[in-house]
This record gives sequence, C-alpha cells and structure tokens, in this order.
Amino acid sequence: NGKKGRNTNIQNFGLNALPMELQAAQIDIGLDYINDWQNKRKHINDFYESEFKKLPVKIIQSPKYCDSNYHKFAMLTADRDSLIKYLAESNIDALAHYTDNFANFFGSDKKFPNTDMFCNEIVTLPNNAWMTDNEIEKVVKKVKDLKNKNSNTNIEIIKEKFPYVTILPFVKNYKYTIDYAIQHAKTSYVWVLTSLCNYKEFDFDFIPEKFQSNQIHTWATFN
Repeated sequence: NGKKGRNTNIQNFGLNALPMELQAAQIDIGLDYINDWQNKRKHINDFYESEFKKLPVKIIQSPKYCDSNYHKFAMLTADRDSLIKYLAESNIDALAHYTDNFANFFGSDKKFPNTDMFCNEIVTLPNNAWMTDNEIEKVVKKVKDLKNKNSNTNIEIIKEKFPYVTILPFVKNYKYTIDYAIQHAKTSYVWVLTSLCNYKEFDFDFIPEKFQSNQIHTWATFN
C-alpha cells in the first residue's frame, strides 16, 4: 500500500496483487474448516464485548444486516498507543488498525475529522481460531489492567493479610458487588477491597460497635 511498514508514512502509490498459488491452495483447504473457525472467532468476539462493555472504549460492531467474519476485534480508545505498548509488554499483539489519512498524501486541504479520529484511536485485539482460553482471558485481564498496573502487587498484599481471600469480578456496580460478597461470606464480618488500592499500611483491626453490626462502613482512598 505504498508504505515501508505498517506504522510508517505513505511513500508512494501502492500495489494490489493477486495471491500466489501456494496461498490460494491454503485458502482452498481452509474452506473445509471455515465454520469451526468462524464459530471460535465469534465466541471470542462476544466474550470481549461482554467483558469490555463497562470500559471507556467504543467497540466497533457490524450493522445488524451484516454477518461478520469477526477476523478482527476493533475498538476506539483515547489511550490507543498506551494500550498497544502496554499489551506488547505481555507479548499481546494489538495493532493500530487504520493508520493513514490518504488525504494528507494527496495534498487535500479538506478536513476529515472522523478519519483522523479512527487513525488516532482505533486498535485491534487478537482474535483467531487458535487462541487458547488462557490466552483469551489474558488479553481481557491486561486490557482491564491498563489503568491498574499494580493490580497483582496489591492483590498479593491483601493475600498476606487474608490468605483465604476470594477474588470477585466487579459486576454492574459497587452495591451489587458488595451485596454479593456479603451474601457469600462465611464470617461474621467481611472486608470488600479493591485491587486499585495498596493496603500495606491499612489498619484492618477495626471492629464495629454492636449497634453498627448491620451497617456498611466505608473509608476514603488516597491512592
């Protein structure tokens, strides 16, 4: 496409070429497995959508009148470049999807704000039929942890104090998550903590007064 690399500027007019015979043969064989591969990619796509729906991202979805092949999972995020770099540190190959406003190459004076937005914010995540469940879950965890890079360290600090801690996903809202924790607790009192905070210096010796035993107590966070 007229570029030396995916993330370089356009140098000249590109070429549109036909596949070689070997590639055509691979495609022909792959058609025998297309339904299985398609189902796996759709499963991964649906899982990503369900896990990311509460994140500050916009998931690119196909129109309802189309049947997607889900060969890419694309979303818009203002932290695109930071996300790609962060995922690369964990050997997750996320890519800047659209990278060029061709109007710039052709010297147009017109403004294309939507094109610029896509070039600056769109990213694709791995989605293929050969991904394992562990790999899929790793992608989800790392995307969620972009703003919480100390998550694992904070959890280990909590486990030092409470070796039998149960780790719950944040679902719907804080009240729902707290209610769920209380309903499944096996002790008289329960701490509901977050991996966003470092509790190394926190005093867990607090015991409520008798008249406070049915109340929820909260503390301000400063980190």
